[in-house]
Amino acid sequence: MLKPSLFLFGLMVFSAGCHIPAPDERAVKQMLTTFFAAVERDDEDMARACLIDLDAFHELNPDVAARVDAESFTATLMAELIQNYRDMARFFEGRKLKVKSIKLGDNWYQYKGHQAFKDTEVIVSADGEEVPVIIRGIVRVEGKWRIVDLSGNDML
Repeated sequence: MLKPSLFLFGLMVFSAGCHIPAPDERAVKQMLTTFFAAVERDDEDMARACLIDLDAFHELNPDVAARVDAESFTATLMAELIQNYRDMARFFEGRKLKVKSIKLGDNWYQYKGHQAFKDTEVIVSADGEEVPVIIRGIVRVEGKWRIVDLSGNDML
């Protein structure tokens, strides 16, 4: 009896509805899980580490110096992300969180070819109640995935 080839095995797994996540997908999911765990623990430093940082912002916007008031623009963007994080933390305050599922949004490419995902859906269980959270933008910069937009949720 012939053993099925690796290709046929893969085809059977795929046709059975199994999904084997790609390395980037696993990395994004791990980062989001870390982010929500940090929110639960009220660990602002860890949560902020998952948000875009100034270096990442400048890499994504290499011509930012040409803006009329680049430093103010950068400071405003960071302040909005941090405020969105604080709003989310307040929304979940005192509730036990668990990431139930993560469905990555559309894969696309940010300025200068940076890989990104838009409109990723995270279902969070907060004391048993399921809460959908949309992460509007996640971008890969220097090998790390960063949340760049948390807006558009009822809690924010």
